[in-house]
Amino acid sequence: MTVGWGGALIVAACICWGIDNNLTQKLSAADPVQIAMVKGVAAGVINTALGFAHGAQLPEEGPLPRPLSSVSSDGVSLVLFVLGLRHLGAARTGAYFSIAPFIGAAIAVPLLGEPITWSLIGAAGLMAAGVYLHLAQKHDHEHVLSRAPASVSSISFGGFPTVLPDVRAFVVTVHDWITDQDLTNIFAMAQAIPGPNMILMMGLIGWKVSGLAGALAASTATFAPPCAIYFAGFRLMRRF
Repeated sequence: MTVGWGGALIVAACICWGIDNNLTQKLSAADPVQIAMVKGVAAGVINTALGFAHGAQLPEEGPLPRPLSSVSSDGVSLVLFVLGLRHLGAARTGAYFSIAPFIGAAIAVPLLGEPITWSLIGAAGLMAAGVYLHLAQKHDHEHVLSRAPASVSSISFGGFPTVLPDVRAFVVTVHDWITDQDLTNIFAMAQAIPGPNMILMMGLIGWKVSGLAGALAASTATFAPPCAIYFAGFRLMRRF
């Protein structure tokens, strides 16, 4: 069985779509309407130019004018997709979004008279099983939660207040794990308890997000990287 250029291009398109999803997830804390507008204008201009370059013609008018149809379908879909990236991440949002063709197929059967085939039924069953596994799994945040404290603790000076805006952006704005009120309460508790307040606060945030495992992951990621840097620097200084 040969794939050919068509299959290779489809694989390349899927890879590019995955890269685009991950890059968009990094920007998902911004206004989703603005993101959708920029992506829509850029993609629309490029795709239209490519189409005209290959001799394509404008389609005939449908039941709705083309601009209104585009806004009511692609525009709203892209805004909701960006919101999904913000709250679910790229992998889960992409998995849920991939069921869109089956929704279209389900609508086409009664409206357009499309036949129901065994291949369609089998594919729909596999897709439903995949979505169920995504919905049923317990998604742990330990691996994601450890990234922020590991990075900010390695470069911060002056205590936890110097990196508080970065931590808030990560746990409140980007991932929506806790609220501003939760963050305020945790900060007050960490300041009141004797000891290293940055480790305490990240441990409390980890506990709030994902229980004991989250607390261990967040607190370890807070003190381990700077300790390793200080130890390596001390050994290097003693050597010379």
